Amino acid sequence: MKKKSELTLQGLSRDLQEVSREILEAIETLADHTDHRFLHLENELSGVKNDLSGVRGFLTRVVTKDYLDEKLQDLRGDLMLIIRTEDKKIGSVIKLLENRKVITKKDYRSLLALEPFPVR
Repeated sequence: MKKKSELTLQGLSRDLQEVSREILEAIETLADHTDHRFLHLENELSGVKNDLSGVRGFLTRVVTKDYLDEKLQDLRGDLMLIIRTEDKKIGSVIKLLENRKVITKKDYRSLLALEPFPVR
């Protein structure tokens, strides 16, 4: 028969093994849960990276104020050139009408005084 101290040691050894097993199971559960959370964070970061690359692409296409101002000035210059050309044509027609006595000298001067480029 075994001594009482041997039985106590064996019981203690079994208790330690049981506690060790429970601790290892808890650590494994924690590790699995942590892995799951890290995978979730990696997926979230991947989504954020994709969003940022989309924003980066958009920012490369955004028109700056200086660029827009320059293009508007170019357009204004082109429009002024077209309007001046048309104004000269209309002035020529008015002159022709006055020379042929279709309109009076007074009408001629008043028509030439009209916008966009009045002649005085």
